[in-house]
Amino acid sequence: MALYRETVQRSYSAVILIVSVMLAFNIFLSDCVERSISTANYIKISRMFFFGIMVFFILTELYKLKVKYKYTIIAHELIIHKIIGHEEIEVEKIDITTIKQMKKCHGIDAMVPSVFKGRKYMASSFNGNKHYCVYNNDGEIRRFYFAPSDKLMSKLRRYNIG
Repeated sequence: MALYRETVQRSYSAVILIVSVMLAFNIFLSDCVERSISTANYIKISRMFFFGIMVFFILTELYKLKVKYKYTIIAHELIIHKIIGHEEIEVEKIDITTIKQMKKCHGIDAMVPSVFKGRKYMASSFNGNKHYCVYNNDGEIRRFYFAPSDKLMSKLRRYNIG
């Protein structure tokens, strides 16, 4: 039986805001390029290019809406599942006693978690409640980013994780 379980997912309003801002930026950039190009063929190519970029970006954001993460504490384990549609994949299973550090992200890490420093198990990159976790896995130090609620963090602090 789970001691605690929560699921996080990307909000529709955040996606609408992000797509709107990217669309406005794309239109601005497209207009700037068209002003600097005088040939009609190049203008058509640039329009198709920027249209392709927007379609790709919108499809990527729609895919991200389907992704959820479930954080579960069972016994002395923190288990993270990635849920895409109806498919659930276990991405991390950590013995809580092997966690070395768990802290809230500040500064540039809070804005954009580094892809090179560890894995990311968050539904939204713009969530203000990002944390990172450093743990030992068979002698190898690993790191991941996630967005737990305050309630989950209080449950983890019971295990004396800082």
